[in-house]
Order: sequence, then C-alpha cells, then structure tokens
Amino acid sequence: MKTVTGRSTKRDVGKAIEEAVSKISDVPVLIIFSADEDNFIEYSILLSSRFPQSIVVGSTSYIHMCEQGYSREGICLTAISDIKCCGGVIEEAGRFPGKYIDRFKADVSRISVRENSVCFELCALTYYCEELFLDRLHHILKERNIPLFGGSAGSVRSKDSAVISYNGKVYTEAVAYVFLYGQFRLQFYKENIFKPMKHQFVVTDAEVAERIVYEYNNVPAARIIAKALGTDIVSLQSVLAEHPMGRMVDDDIYITDHIGVVQDEGLKYYATVYNNTRVVMLEADDYKKVFQETMQNISDKTGIPDFAVVINCVSRSIRFENDSYLPEYHSGLSNGLGSFICFSGYGEQLNNHHLNQTMVIATFSN
Repeated sequence: MKTVTGRSTKRDVGKAIEEAVSKISDVPVLIIFSADEDNFIEYSILLSSRFPQSIVVGSTSYIHMCEQGYSREGICLTAISDIKCCGGVIEEAGRFPGKYIDRFKADVSRISVRENSVCFELCALTYYCEELFLDRLHHILKERNIPLFGGSAGSVRSKDSAVISYNGKVYTEAVAYVFLYGQFRLQFYKENIFKPMKHQFVVTDAEVAERIVYEYNNVPAARIIAKALGTDIVSLQSVLAEHPMGRMVDDDIYITDHIGVVQDEGLKYYATVYNNTRVVMLEADDYKKVFQETMQNISDKTGIPDFAVVINCVSRSIRFENDSYLPEYHSGLSNGLGSFICFSGYGEQLNNHHLNQTMVIATFSN
C-alpha cells in the first residue's frame, strides 16, 4: 500500500485541488477526502474529473485534518495505490437499506478469501438510522469475517448540511462504501474520554425508531437522570453534554450521546437504545491522559503505521477546540501515525456498532 496525503485552504476550489494533489505522481486506485460544505459539490466534481480512473469518496467534516495540518475550510485528501479496491453507494439507506444491497453483495464476492480486507464507509443519513444499514451490512460481512469502520458526515453549520460523495455525485441520504483488499496488516483502536459513574440503569420503555428513551428502571427517563445528577428537569439540558450514556456490551462501553429532553419526560439520543439495554451514566475523564495512553498503545502494538484513518466525533473536536487542545491533538496524531487523514462527523461506526463521542483509528501496515 502506497499513500500520498495533501491539503489546501485556497479559496479558489480549482487551485485548492491542484495544490492538494500536487504530490500525487501516479494514478491512485482510491482517493478519500473531506472538504467544507460551502464548496463540497465543486470539490467532488472537480476531484473526480481530475482522476476519472480512481474511486473518489468523501464527506463534509467539521474539521479537515491530516499530518500536514488542519482547518475548517478547504480540503484534505489521501490518495492510495498498490492495493485493490471496489466500492459503491447504497442509496435510501436510512429508510430502505435492503433496496440496493445486491450491489454490496456483488462487491463482497469479488474479494478472495485469501486476501486481507476491510470495508470503509462514509454515510449521510437524514433519518438518523445508521443502525439500520449497519445491521444489514454486518449480516453479510460476518460470513467472510470482513471488518467495517467509518463515520457519519460532519459539518460546521448543522447536520442538515452534512453530505457525502462518490465519484463526483453528492448524496444527502446514502452510504458510500469502499472495500480495500490485498496484503496488509490492519488494526483498530477505539477511544472514549468518559468514565463510568455509579449510576446504572436498564431501559424499560424506548421508542427505537425515534431514538427516544421514555423510561429507565420504570421511571420517566428525564426525571431519573435529573435526580442522579442532582438537578431538576428544567435544568437538565444544560448538564447532559457532560454526561452521555454508556451502553454496556460485554466488558466494553459504547457511548450514546444525548440530544435532549422531549415530550413526556423522555430523552432523545444520537444513537439507538433498545429496550432491556443496560446503560451507565458517564462523566468526563482526563482526556489528555487518555489520548496519551491511546497513542502509546498504538506505538506498542503497531509502531508507526504506513497509513491511518481517524474518525473523531464532532463533539470531541469542539471540546478540543474550546480548550485550545487541537494543536496538541494534531501533533500527537502526526507523531504517532505518520501519514493519516481525520474525519470529524456526527457518528462513528465500527463493525455493527454506531457510536458517539468516540475516536476510532484504523491503522494500515505493509
């Protein structure tokens, strides 16, 4: 696997693309990119036209980051060659994830069982239904032991302006996926910067389709959470951001972030919570220490990889930005990963799990 990263913050989109691709000397099989929402359509069209023989897949992102730097405007990209790729788009994935699933199955069948493989996806789902398509894809991928990772598109303005593109076409409700396969070593790392509190609950009444929990432990959700946090329902919204919920799966915790209080003292979330799920209330950990431990873990297990893809929740990016920690975060990724690209969106996906407030890193080594 050979990779070349590039970025630009030039205001002229054509000039920005030329600067970002200036170090690409051959025809890549795959280009992945993030770009600002104001110029995303133009970036997508021009980049695909510039490399018509390549698969070009990208998304909007809150911050565009690679080892060369980061910004809210412009474009970051990685061109990948010396690897096999195939990919496509699953349209209407938030409502009818099975409608175009034959395309996905056909691509899976192209991959030899003797090759290492992974599915990378970027999604833009107006209907907040990442779990629907993840469940469908997982049933197909698990038969071949093919892992999946990726992220929901992000934006600076609002979730409504978060979109993806595949080969120059922009989508507002779809999943763009790419299979990378060949001879490489792959490792995943997952980081959350929250730790469990003493408060544990069982979901006893949930509206799954709307991602709303109405009751924990047979008590109205907002009421019992407010009591646990020592506040009232009126003031609850202001403290929810610091106390996401953790879904307890085996010995691991998968973060589910609050959207807010809704009618009938319910709580709405950015990820689906099912009835009978055990959850624990979380509080902020020392995120600088956690990040150092994550990078040390990568160093111990992988060393400096040839390339890495980082999926970092937009909430984490905003926290780091507000704390003036982004320069240190970028430096840590650059020193520990070498060549990388980082997406910052509204959700993180790893195999069949949709996550919030999480960082997922996939490292590739020859």
